[in-house]
Amino acid sequence: MMEFNCSFQRRARKNYVCDFCGEAIIPGNEYIKITTKTSEGFSRDLYHIHCDAIINDYITDSAYDGYFDTEEIKEQYMKKACSGCIRRGEYDDGCKIDPVSCPEAAKRALHPTVLSAVIQSIDNAKRG
Repeated sequence: MMEFNCSFQRRARKNYVCDFCGEAIIPGNEYIKITTKTSEGFSRDLYHIHCDAIINDYITDSAYDGYFDTEEIKEQYMKKACSGCIRRGEYDDGCKIDPVSCPEAAKRALHPTVLSAVIQSIDNAKRG
C-alpha cells in the first residue's frame, strides 16, 4: 500500500537511466523524479519528460484498471500512437522507430498541452 508519492521535475547533473524506456537521461536534460514510500520502504523512479507523459496518458485513461505494467503501457501507446502511420506498413513491421522516441507518434497520441515539452524531451534524448 502506497503511503505517499512526490514528483519533481529536475535537470540532470549526471547520467541516469530512465525506468520506463531504459535509455540514458543525459546531463543537462530535464527529467521527472518520483519518490514513493510504501510499507516496504522508499523507491525512486526517474523518467524522461516524454516517458512520463506516456505514463500519465495511460493512467488517466478511463480504461485504466490500476495495474502498472511498463510493457502493457508501451503496447497500448503503440496502438494509439502508431495507428494510421504510413511508416508502419501493412503488418505493423515496416517502421523501425521506437514509438516512445517518435515525435510523430507523440503528436497522434498525447494531449496537445504536453506536446511542446515532449518533443523537446525526445530531441534532447536523441542528441545525447
